[in-house]
Amino acid sequence: MGNKIKLTPSEGHRLTQSGDVDILDRVVVMAVYLSKNESASDWKEITKEEGLALMQAKVDALAERLANEIEGITPSEDEDDTEEGA
Repeated sequence: MGNKIKLTPSEGHRLTQSGDVDILDRVVVMAVYLSKNESASDWKEITKEEGLALMQAKVDALAERLANEIEGITPSEDEDDTEEGA
């Protein structure tokens, strides 16, 4: 088994994917172990504040997605009236 390569950011920084990644798939981490198919160039260093902003954007996007899904399954007022009358 080969040696694993561990990437860690400098103090006050985090790591995230360097490529264009959907916000819901974006990760912000303190360290990453590279697989044999990954390279250090797949990751970039960002400030802690940038990491917090990305995580807030991820929370907001997830909340919006869930709200849209809930809206799609919430019964309409007409359906509620029908059930009450039955």
